Amino acid sequence: AIEGKKEDFRIGKRMREIRQAAGLTQAEVAERMGCEQKDVSRWESGRQISAYNHYLFCKAVGCSLGVFDDL
Repeated sequence: AIEGKKEDFRIGKRMREIRQAAGLTQAEVAERMGCEQKDVSRWESGRQISAYNHYLFCKAVGCSLGVFDDL
């Protein structure tokens, strides 16, 4: 379970880096995804994200899922 938490944290950190590089706020990403800003904040803080929301995030910021392959 600990390893899963570490992976979630790494994914969240990468999400934040990608969002910031795209010049988007959490609120802007949330609007594009159809969720709330607090959800994006939770995922960036290391909370587990579903595969579908992961896909929506990538679509919202204009990246491919492949940017997470090395995690």
